[in-house]
Amino acid sequence: MLLFQQTMNIQASSSNIVFDTLAYAKRLKLVGFTEEQAEVQAEAIANIVNEKLATKYDLKELDTKAQTERELIRRDIKELEIKLEQEIKKLDTKAQTERELIKQEIKELDIKAQTERELIRRDIKELEISAKKDRALLKRDLKIWFGSVLTVAVIVLAALITFTQHAYK
Repeated sequence: MLLFQQTMNIQASSSNIVFDTLAYAKRLKLVGFTEEQAEVQAEAIANIVNEKLATKYDLKELDTKAQTERELIRRDIKELEIKLEQEIKKLDTKAQTERELIKQEIKELDIKAQTERELIRRDIKELEISAKKDRALLKRDLKIWFGSVLTVAVIVLAALITFTQHAYK
């Protein structure tokens, strides 16, 4: 009686392999198994078939799931590629903007540096001109001073000569 019920359970599911435990037990009895041995053997085989073996339906269902997963993964990869490309474009744009700003700053610094160099050159020329004027004034002042000292010395000498001549006379 147990064998007949198990045969019915195995055949009820479309995803299981159909295994006729009653027919299998009968064949085992024909080759010398006792009824109890045949039932145990049939039950063990039925459990193995139900729990361990995959049917074409199981494989197809697994393949369908795998295909769906592959498609989802491909879609996710494509979405990530698109996002990555967008991020790369944003970074490229930002980098280009930064490069342009840096170039502009460099140009402004070059202009400031050029202006500073020109101011320094002008200041140097002004200092050179001022130094020439100061040297010329110093020469003039020294000539006047030496001339004055020489004149005073001549006058003092003349006065001494005149005084000495008058004193000895």
